Amino acid sequence: MRKLAAAQPAEFQVWVFTRADLARFIIIDIVFSSALYAGLRRVNGHDTIAILGSSVGTHLCKYLQNRGFLPKLRPGKPVRQLPWRLTPD
Repeated sequence: MRKLAAAQPAEFQVWVFTRADLARFIIIDIVFSSALYAGLRRVNGHDTIAILGSSVGTHLCKYLQNRGFLPKLRPGKPVRQLPWRLTPD
């Protein structure tokens, strides 16, 4: 008979999303992408080009922001890593 997987100790990942990350996602990925899609759709009139343009525009905006060409949306405290123990006592 197999042992249950939950009985064995395992490592897990904790993902933390800050308010700044959430605001960046809403502003860039939703608002900017939707506005760019609507503008390209109105100018060009073709859905495929508008979808590709809004996707490329979003990635280009993120790339330029990481390179320092665009200002940060909500500059704040640097990210602080919490000390997690890998092995239990």
